[in-house]
Amino acid sequence: MALFHDGTDGACHHLAGATDGVAGPSQGIGAYRALRTFAEEILATSDLEKMLERCGILAQRLLRADACSIALLDEQSGHLVPLLTMASGRTTTIAPLPFDLLDGRMRDAIYAGRSLIVAHGLVIDGAVPLPLAERQSALAAMLIPLPPEQGQRGIFWVGRIHGEPFTPEEQELAETLSALVALGVRATGMAGR
Repeated sequence: MALFHDGTDGACHHLAGATDGVAGPSQGIGAYRALRTFAEEILATSDLEKMLERCGILAQRLLRADACSIALLDEQSGHLVPLLTMASGRTTTIAPLPFDLLDGRMRDAIYAGRSLIVAHGLVIDGAVPLPLAERQSALAAMLIPLPPEQGQRGIFWVGRIHGEPFTPEEQELAETLSALVALGVRATGMAGR
């Protein structure tokens, strides 16, 4: 059983299955509590950087990910501008990413609100796995669009350099985190800047 510090009251909460290899839908009640606490923090903060960092830590723990990134689409420049890139619990800065990665499938997925999954050298976009054209450092990855109805197009990317591909339950959890990030971006006033 892993412990997760929620950053609000000094207490540590148990996250059953978050890092101990126990499988289960959305890692059980611990994941639900962590998401609920994160949602409460979003409603109470105007600090975008703190909110994004908390999301990165939460994503890495709940999804057993090695790295994650949150980027907003700058439609004028045609790039994704990273707001957060985190690996092994530490943030780093990377340059804006071209919007046409994955042979344009990423652009299409963002506009359609459709998730892309990378596993075993293939991009799973809908029902048909397609060869991955770009070199990928992660063995398994999910690219989850931020819900556009929250006012800003972007992505939530999660990757593993070890282990198995992400499960459908983990994809649902990542989609929930993506929606919470979009709410947080909107709540802190970042959308539309």
